[in-house]
Amino acid sequence: MMSVALDFYHGSPELEPYRVVPVWVGLAKYKSADNHFSDFFIPRTVSIDAETQEARLFITTTGHSKIGEFTPSRRTVIFAPEKGGDPARELRFENTLWKADCYLNPVRPQRGSWKFARAGWAPGDIVRPWWIDLTPYIIPGKTAELRYEPEPYDFSDMPADKRPTDDQVNQAVHLVRAYLILYRLPVNLMEAPPFQVLSVEEDSNALKAGILAGDYLESYDGKRPDSIEDLRTAIRVAEAAGKEHVEVIILRGREKIKKELGPGRMGVLLEEQ
Repeated sequence: MMSVALDFYHGSPELEPYRVVPVWVGLAKYKSADNHFSDFFIPRTVSIDAETQEARLFITTTGHSKIGEFTPSRRTVIFAPEKGGDPARELRFENTLWKADCYLNPVRPQRGSWKFARAGWAPGDIVRPWWIDLTPYIIPGKTAELRYEPEPYDFSDMPADKRPTDDQVNQAVHLVRAYLILYRLPVNLMEAPPFQVLSVEEDSNALKAGILAGDYLESYDGKRPDSIEDLRTAIRVAEAAGKEHVEVIILRGREKIKKELGPGRMGVLLEEQ
């Protein structure tokens, strides 16, 4: 039903996402022109840790019911870097919940109204998030506030006989997933090992030391080789130094294990990662 492909890259990330804060998650109901989702989108406070380097707000919203799905919905996110602080420092981010390219749906053609513009989602299509980068405005160590202000639907420019009834409008709902993601400098990260052991030869140094197929080789004689040639050089250097035992560090699952090998050829087939 679904295929997924993952790409992995060597090295350490500049920042790591260390905390995901739910902000507004659930079903927002329009209810009435006086309410228009307001009782769902209550103001949220969040602590911006002193270690926070970046902050991004992730929002996906899809409209449902006749009005909720087929009517644009204007909304504003307000960010106060310090709750109760100077209102002049608040930031406003405006957006219209509306998707006009449903006809480019990757699952096409199909039956039904899939090609018509919608408030966020079309059958078989992708819900694209609204990303708001709050990094330039955060104050680490302070408590911030987030507010979401949806505007009521306005049908005043439509002929009176074409306007939806109040009951139809009040049935509108939005399915919402909004999270604040905080990033910091990486801590306690382990760099990916450079080699995986594919097979171990019989009566080899590696087999005698207890190295198994599927293990990952992290270091040889205190050095982390970046290539097969680096590893060969380290083996030759250790052998020329007359070492009787060479320390090798392998990873097996989540466990880091030290092994001692005899000098010379290891007797393994390796795959560079």
